[in-house]
Parts: sequence; structure tokens; C-alpha cells
Amino acid sequence: MQTTLTMYPRFEPSITILIRYVPELDNRECEGWWEVENNYVALSWRLYQDFSRLEKQSEKKGFFQKLKKISKTALD
Repeated sequence: MQTTLTMYPRFEPSITILIRYVPELDNRECEGWWEVENNYVALSWRLYQDFSRLEKQSEKKGFFQKLKKISKTALD
């Protein structure tokens, strides 16, 4: 399963983030991450359901702040 979220920062281009349920993350210590440069979020079923229940844009933005961020530049 997957969904997208589009954010519209003030005076900047819009950002669309792909949010995908990844079964391999179920019952793991790390239940999700955010690939910042790729605008991709991988979530366990529990976190995917939690995200789906959020209604306000501000709640969804706050949800992303709790995820582990993976940066390509940090891996280089």
C-alpha cells in the first residue's frame, strides 16, 4: 500500500512525499524511515495506520519529524 502527501511551503515549490507500507519493517526495532532527498517514507503497518488516521496537515508534518532520517549525503 502507498499514498502520497503534498506539502506547499510558503514561497517554495511544492513537495510530494511517497509514503509506502513495507512489510519487512513489521515487528522490527526500526519501524520506519524518511529518505529526505528522495521524498520517500517507508513504514511498518502500525506506523502506516497511525499516519493514515492523521487529519491535519500540521499533525502529518509532526509525524515525519519523529522518523529516522536517511540522507544520501551522510552515506557518501
